[in-house]
Amino acid sequence: MVRRNNILISAALGVLFLGTGVSFATNLNKPQTVVIPERPPTFDELMVLADKDLAENDLIHSYIYSQDDGVGFKKVMALAQTGHTKAELMACYLLISGTGVKEDEVAGYSLCEIAAKKGSIPAQVNLIYRDFRPNPRNMNWVETYEAFNNLMETDPSSAHRVLQFLYRKDHPNASMSKMYYHLKEAIKHGNTNAMLSLSEEDLYVPSNEHRSLRRVEPRIPARAEKNLKKAYALNDFAAGFILALEYRDGNLLSQDTEQYVSMIKRMAVFLHPKSMGELAYMYSTGKGVEQDKAKANELFIRAAKFGNVYSQEIIAPYLLFGPENTRDYETGLRYLEDQARRGRVASMKSLSRHYRRSEIDDPENKYVTWLTRAATYGDEASQEMLGMGMMETGYVKAMQDYIEILSEFHEYGDPDASYLLARHYRAASGVPRDLAKAKSILSKFTHLDHPRIIQEMDIIEGYISHYGGIDSVPDIIER
Repeated sequence: MVRRNNILISAALGVLFLGTGVSFATNLNKPQTVVIPERPPTFDELMVLADKDLAENDLIHSYIYSQDDGVGFKKVMALAQTGHTKAELMACYLLISGTGVKEDEVAGYSLCEIAAKKGSIPAQVNLIYRDFRPNPRNMNWVETYEAFNNLMETDPSSAHRVLQFLYRKDHPNASMSKMYYHLKEAIKHGNTNAMLSLSEEDLYVPSNEHRSLRRVEPRIPARAEKNLKKAYALNDFAAGFILALEYRDGNLLSQDTEQYVSMIKRMAVFLHPKSMGELAYMYSTGKGVEQDKAKANELFIRAAKFGNVYSQEIIAPYLLFGPENTRDYETGLRYLEDQARRGRVASMKSLSRHYRRSEIDDPENKYVTWLTRAATYGDEASQEMLGMGMMETGYVKAMQDYIEILSEFHEYGDPDASYLLARHYRAASGVPRDLAKAKSILSKFTHLDHPRIIQEMDIIEGYISHYGGIDSVPDIIER
């Protein structure tokens, strides 16, 4: 809609700290390797991952989703109910993130509180973030700092890791030099997420004026490779996956296809979702392996089941629009809805396309609901479809939020939103036809020589001329 404002809605999405990949190693003065066999983790090994402060959250997802009928979560919850601290922490994570169970922050954080009272450092840290994350600029920075700094004696790895996170927040007390100091200290204590964070700084974060905090160190790709290797050796597959892709592409590190293939295959054995999706891509294209479409499809399906976004995007349209004997509407819709909630416009459009089909019962008018969401995110094709006289039963209600958003942006003086809003009143799409209101909306921008506004004014004047007056234009115009 508005090229300058690609998204019309500012979604206030709370980022769950437990699900961000930020972890806190427990009482590590030197790196400790958790040896995981060359197979998916067992339930007991899952609890080891909990003890590693959920750094391996992708592996946790795989374990939970590889169990039938929610058994994965039920096992964790059953152990948590016995007072098992690691399981309480794990169940907290699963409930907050909605992994293998319906999302329930209240129940999740209540388990975190129980684990925190028993001395669980990651549980304590997550409760601190729960209390202070809503608005970092207005938070009690000193109180948050003191809460994190109090962990220094008992768990320096955790303390340094969270303090570096605090110093990089958008806040007057932020400091890049202090952020780097704490990041490096966390690495000394074996924190794999700190290794990953510094590597990402070294590989991807430029030194320029567009960052609220400028870098105080040059980017060092060699240091990134060293830290990613160390984290991968400690079974941090988030770091391993980034390293593997660098070896694949050879953009910032030397290309090493053999290492790339070896690492992806190893991590896929553990049911690491991203690696499974990448391996599927390899088999589908023949990159690094012998091409095998059947094996690729099988991997895409399994990786999608375990939450891999890329694989879900590949599989969902096939499940909805492929041959009838392969369709699985329930699964395909779930994948698309997950992606749509993440702001994926293509998924919103696929959902709308699905509900528009004549054989699909759509009593809730989801066809228009998803179309309006895509339009709200700036998809011009969806905006065009919505402006074509949608007054069928239920469509007005489904379009109400979208019309309100256009009205709000019109009040802000956005000419593109105003053009769309006027078009809806001219075409009686989602609102009753009101040519006088359409002209009033456009009149604020006629001085801009905006081509679409000029065109829309010409159409309105054409209606008025054709029917002999503004009040003579019928509510429904036969095309």
